[in-house]
Amino acid sequence: MAISTINDIHALATQMSMYATCDRLHVGAVLFDDLGCVLGKGCNKSPENDVSADVQCDTHGHLVNDSGGCIRTIHAEMDALVDAIRNHRYCYSSNLYTTHMPCYYCSKTLIHLNIRLVIYEHDYVSKSSYGSGRNLLEKYKVKVISLKEWIKEYE
Repeated sequence: MAISTINDIHALATQMSMYATCDRLHVGAVLFDDLGCVLGKGCNKSPENDVSADVQCDTHGHLVNDSGGCIRTIHAEMDALVDAIRNHRYCYSSNLYTTHMPCYYCSKTLIHLNIRLVIYEHDYVSKSSYGSGRNLLEKYKVKVISLKEWIKEYE
């Protein structure tokens, strides 16, 4: 995969993060195949349907769980997956670029989808007692690499 492709995917994920409706953290994610074709893109926001599209953190406030995490939103990785499904794109064994390291729960879904590569720009420190998403992904042999590491390795 060419570095220009990663730069384009990085730009798209960064752009998607600007649409995030939870002001605690703006995250963008892009699912892509080995040729760099975009399969799905997403950001962290409240679930949407005909009834709830207007119930967002930035308009209705945060819905926080016991560990301090906002549970009103779906995460960018899940939004990208839903985007791929809605557009009938096959994403099993694809790759993910995300502006922030996936959390433990999103990582479980990525493993289940056989995602082979996760490239991230920023670390995500979770307050979850389950540990980090990175540790779980690596336990299941998913290649996890920061954008800085990717640039050093493939420049």
